[in-house]
Amino acid sequence: MSTEDKSILWSFFEKSHRKENTLNFKRTINQNYFQWKWSYIDLLSAQMKFLLKISSIFTILRALKNLPPSEFWGRSNAKIYAFAVRLLWNYAQINDRLGITKLPEPEMGNPYPVMWEGRLISQDLANTSLELNWLVEQLKDASVSSVVEIGAGYGRMAYAFISFLKNEYHIVDIEPTRSISEKYLSSLGLAVQYGFPREADLAISISTFPEMTKKAQDNYIAKITESCKYVYFKQWTAWFNAFVPPLSWKPIKKEICPVQTNFTQAVFKIIV
Repeated sequence: MSTEDKSILWSFFEKSHRKENTLNFKRTINQNYFQWKWSYIDLLSAQMKFLLKISSIFTILRALKNLPPSEFWGRSNAKIYAFAVRLLWNYAQINDRLGITKLPEPEMGNPYPVMWEGRLISQDLANTSLELNWLVEQLKDASVSSVVEIGAGYGRMAYAFISFLKNEYHIVDIEPTRSISEKYLSSLGLAVQYGFPREADLAISISTFPEMTKKAQDNYIAKITESCKYVYFKQWTAWFNAFVPPLSWKPIKKEICPVQTNFTQAVFKIIV
C-alpha cells in the first residue's frame, strides 16, 4: 500500500506504533488489530451475553476461579479480561474440529497471562480457531494451497494457517506492522512471503477494508479478482452492508459472526 492510500486512522497508528515497545506488542498495538478490551462495563455487552448464554454453569464457575488481581492490562481490567477470554476459549475448543486450540500461545510479544486447564491461552488464538474452522468448513470441497492475507497484524492467522494446513502464505501490509509480523513468524520458524502474489487460491481480509481509503479498497478488490479463486472477508457489519462485491464474486456463505456480532463474515468464489 502506498503512502497516499493510507487512511488518516492508519497514518495515526503508524506514528503511535513506532513509539511502542514492540517486545510487548500483544499488550499494546495489538489492541488496534483484533484484540478486544474487557472492563466492567463490557459485562453488559452482546459478546458477554452470548458467551454466558452458551456456557454451562460449571464452565462459568471454573472460569471465575483463580482470577488475576484487579489491575488494568492495557485498556482492560485483568479480572474481567481473564474471565471473558476463558469463556471464549471454551467456546472455541468446543467448535474446534481442526485442533487449532491445541497450538501453544507463543510467548513472543508478552501475551496477557490468562491460564486455562494449566496452559497459557489467548483471545487471539481462540478467535483464529473460530475463523479458520468456519472458513475450512465453507471451503471443504475446494483445493487451497496458497493464501494471501491483506493486513495480517502481527501474524495470528498466518501462525495457525501454516502450522496446521501447511499452506504457502503471503502477507500484504504496511509498516511497522509488516516488520512485526516478519520478526514474529520467522521466530516461530514459519516461512512467509511478502507482497501480493501473481496467483493465490484464497485471499483473506479481517477487519481491514473499513480502515482503508476508497482508492486502496478498489485496488485490492481488483487484485483479488484478478489473482484469486476464493475470498474470506470478516469486516464491520456496517461496512459490509454497504459493500457491493464484483459480479464475479459469487457468495458461498455470509453470516453475522456469533461472538463479535458487530462483524459479518463471508466467503466468495471468484468466477472467471
